[in-house]
Amino acid sequence: MKVALLGLEFENSNMGCQALSYSFTHLFSEAARSLNVEVEYHAILFEKLNDDICTKVNAAITGTVIRYKSRSFWKHIRKLFRECDLIVDFTGGDSFADIYGSKRLFLGSLLKIAAIRSKTPFMLGPQTYGPFTHSYNRLLAGWIIKRSRWVFSRDTDSIQLIHSLARTEPISYTDVAFSLPYHKALLPENGKIKVGMNVSGFLWNNGYSNAKMLLGVNYPAYCEAVLDHLTQDGKYEIYLIPHVGFPGDRGSESDFAVSSKLHEKFPETILINEYATPMDLKNYISAMDVFTGARMHATIAAFSSGVATIPFSYSKKFEGLFGALGYNRIIHAKDCSTESAIADTLKMITEYRSLTGEVNSGLEKTDALINQFSEKLKEIVKECSKQ
Repeated sequence: MKVALLGLEFENSNMGCQALSYSFTHLFSEAARSLNVEVEYHAILFEKLNDDICTKVNAAITGTVIRYKSRSFWKHIRKLFRECDLIVDFTGGDSFADIYGSKRLFLGSLLKIAAIRSKTPFMLGPQTYGPFTHSYNRLLAGWIIKRSRWVFSRDTDSIQLIHSLARTEPISYTDVAFSLPYHKALLPENGKIKVGMNVSGFLWNNGYSNAKMLLGVNYPAYCEAVLDHLTQDGKYEIYLIPHVGFPGDRGSESDFAVSSKLHEKFPETILINEYATPMDLKNYISAMDVFTGARMHATIAAFSSGVATIPFSYSKKFEGLFGALGYNRIIHAKDCSTESAIADTLKMITEYRSLTGEVNSGLEKTDALINQFSEKLKEIVKECSKQ
């Protein structure tokens, strides 16, 4: 069975994008193996695959680097899509929206349109839909959704939007990254409460200039105030855990670059700088007592490993995902002041034991939803592989 993957990156510096990729291929491969079906993946992506990717994914996988302006690229894509049994698109989890700008939405939609025109069964994987602030973007999204064979959401908030755009009845599961495997890191035991903090380079540098990133919180001031309080309290051990960027990376969206600056200002903190995959970072995150972060997949890594989690929300995707699990311990950064965000974060950190109990209740729901999605994948494998 040949499966094309869109909107899933395996070598990207954004570990959230990688987490989606590894998690979905793991779930799909397991579904296929249960039916004795061999899967060959072909990923359409921005970063070239490394030679060891098949070992990492534990499956046959090849890749094509996106070249929007190349005629030969589009000729290859049309041929590839016709040869596939299934095309799956995750749009990076949250990019089927114009929150990052209309250009990014339009370019991402070109491959969706090519997939639909190929007549090969096309699946929109569990992701966030919207917001769409412009009418022409809503029309484009509705056209794509209407013509997709399967439409899956990772949050209930997207359901109403999808229905209004396309009169389609999607199925809501949850983010597949909840199933990302991990091994809890062994960290020194010193009796201190381990606090993990993910600082977003994207928010620190004000996001994309054309995006609707109007926060009520001064993000740099918020991060520094929380760290200042925690480092002065001797009962905490603070870990700075980047989720985008690698050591030495100074890009404007790099969490590592910002975390390095904060580590210089707060030398009492511990900067995590030994990682290559999202599984590596989840190993560290799972060893925390409490974790707060603005990268959603960093908070998913914490939540799915049973750690008290405090998501810092700049987008409806946080409320939609965690709200569907009955978990509301969220900093609503678009609707609160810097002072209230600081106070709420510090209060929840002191209440981390209560948060852990609430996380465990939510995990029962995620486990059930992941199992339901796995069963649906088996149905899709049967249909597309002619089993």
